[in-house]
Amino acid sequence: MNKTVRLEALLCGKLQQALEEQLGIQVYGQLTHFRDLFDVIMRESQKRHFTVIFDEFQNLYKVNPAIFSEMQDIWDRTHRESHINLITMGSIRSLMKRSTSDNTIKNYLEYLEEAYLFVSAQLYDIM
Repeated sequence: MNKTVRLEALLCGKLQQALEEQLGIQVYGQLTHFRDLFDVIMRESQKRHFTVIFDEFQNLYKVNPAIFSEMQDIWDRTHRESHINLITMGSIRSLMKRSTSDNTIKNYLEYLEEAYLFVSAQLYDIM
């Protein structure tokens, strides 16, 4: 088993445990591919509303560069029936933009960045 496959399996194991403990989502068997884990999340979001936050989202690229396109495929097929707030955050702007193919999402990321800079500037002025 190569390093990338092991990393993805390890990540999935930790996230699967978090889904079970924090959201009560029972997953039978052990998921080793992120696409399967994300599919479980999206199927569950068709039954109930919840929020999932991926911090340092760009690090998923290091685990498996295909993760972003796999997530996009699952999202495109399921998001209309879902009740999920999916939040992705990251610290490498170029990779965040590359990982989102939808222009609406890219525009929203630019808006958030501008809003963040505005809020940061305002806080700096207050202090």
